Amino acid sequence: MIKILAAKSRFVIYFSWIILMGLTACSQHQDTKIVKPKDLIPSDQFVTIMVDVRLVETIIRQNTNKEVKVEDLTKYYYNSIFKKNNITEPQFRASLNYYSSIPEKMAEINEQAVEFLSEKESEVKAQQNIQEEEY
Repeated sequence: MIKILAAKSRFVIYFSWIILMGLTACSQHQDTKIVKPKDLIPSDQFVTIMVDVRLVETIIRQNTNKEVKVEDLTKYYYNSIFKKNNITEPQFRASLNYYSSIPEKMAEINEQAVEFLSEKESEVKAQQNIQEEEY
């Protein structure tokens, strides 16, 4: 039982660390820039991936089904993101580490992801208002 909890904790901590690292990239210094990976995900595609990551993290946080383990849910959704974008987990991690080492670039990626999500939220709210007016 303790081994299962430890594995679950490591998995959740790992993916939480990835998100936290991306969100706190602005506080890092320029001298921490790492070597550009050969299979770097282009920044425009990375914005799309970060949108998916933010949505997945929200879904996981709101998971109320205690029959589904958090690590299984996390692994499922992240693997779906990787498959949808035709990337690998190591490629994602290397790209995240690279972009996180350039605070201005990571901030730009995060801003674009948040902007996209805000636009989609506005569209959904507008559609809901239209539907409510029809009834």
